[in-house]
Amino acid sequence: MGNRKSIAIVGGGVAGITTAYFLAKKYKVRLFDPNGIAEQCSYANGGQLSVCNAEVWNTYSNIAKGFKWLTQPDAPLAFRPDVWSWPKIRWIAGFIGATITNKYDYNTRKTIEYSLRSRKLMKKMMKEVDINFHHNECGILHIYKNQKSWDKAQRTLERFKDTGWGRVKTKTNLIKYNIKSNDVVGATLTKGDSVGDIHSFCQNLSRYMMQDPKYDYSFRINKIVRTEDEVFWSNPRDMAFSLTKLKKDFDEVIICAGAYTQYLVPSVNVYPIKGYSITYQNAYEGPTISVLDDDRKIVASPFSNNVFRVAGTAELADWNHSIRKDRIKPLADWVEQNTFIKRDDYKRWACLRPMTPNMLPVISKVKGLWVNTGAGHLGWTMGMALAERLANDLQRRK
Repeated sequence: MGNRKSIAIVGGGVAGITTAYFLAKKYKVRLFDPNGIAEQCSYANGGQLSVCNAEVWNTYSNIAKGFKWLTQPDAPLAFRPDVWSWPKIRWIAGFIGATITNKYDYNTRKTIEYSLRSRKLMKKMMKEVDINFHHNECGILHIYKNQKSWDKAQRTLERFKDTGWGRVKTKTNLIKYNIKSNDVVGATLTKGDSVGDIHSFCQNLSRYMMQDPKYDYSFRINKIVRTEDEVFWSNPRDMAFSLTKLKKDFDEVIICAGAYTQYLVPSVNVYPIKGYSITYQNAYEGPTISVLDDDRKIVASPFSNNVFRVAGTAELADWNHSIRKDRIKPLADWVEQNTFIKRDDYKRWACLRPMTPNMLPVISKVKGLWVNTGAGHLGWTMGMALAERLANDLQRRK
């Protein structure tokens, strides 16, 4: 491999793995994570590669809904007024500020741009790299169950029609997709969207790069700490490095640590918005298309291996990983009301989505560290494009 420059990547989720993919052919890349590949937010997300969902949340109507949802225990948003911290206050203030400055149109167009680029890069990668992540090019059906939200959706379709995102109106007779459609008043279809298992993607891409000599890539289970301490060792599966030492040992350090980026780079305003999912195995009776229920803010994905996953909700509870039964229940209820699956043998899961106040990712160099974080619920959708951008920016600065 010669005397290649070395790069350390902190974080083994989709941001870290895709960043490694774009750099490991030219640089010596070492990836560090305390838990393993894709064992945190990239473990069991909603699965959608969804250009159709590339719309930021910074609108006055969403703020109004947030206040309304405070009194609803099964609402899509759980504000958790019992949990307060400076990071939470800073993030909420930033969200309101981003709404007041009216960047909704620009920021949504930016996320659509990233999402479309990522879709193109994903297709290219799938031709070059032989990995299985149960990808299903089934398209995504966006459904609406009240007239007000459907009217708003039609205005949104017209507003962003020129972006080429591919959302079009479709019929509401959804039984052909194994979806109950009695209360659906409107729907859109995005044929170019797809679904895939993010955990399989990350693990298999990491394994592929370690085995293919074209990539100078390796992975180690390490905990990274921000202190000025030298290396200390506790046991082989929990080795802790200081960022100071990483910066000494590597030419560049890239932080892809999701919501935990705030611990390593405190100036980055990224906050954990907890999401939940339930997963059914052998779901042969499930929907044959991916679904996004706009009113419930729930997504559903049928993977190619007959696994069916339903995900949603947003909970502002700081770095709390607990799986609350009252947040799982709306997902299970949705399955019962909208599909023909009549089982309760699902696997529960929760993650901390890394979100910025304006819903745009942070791709930049901050105090000597490269950062790729903040894509939130679109981390899987935009991941390839964000990694490509960081890799290009890094190479241009050389």
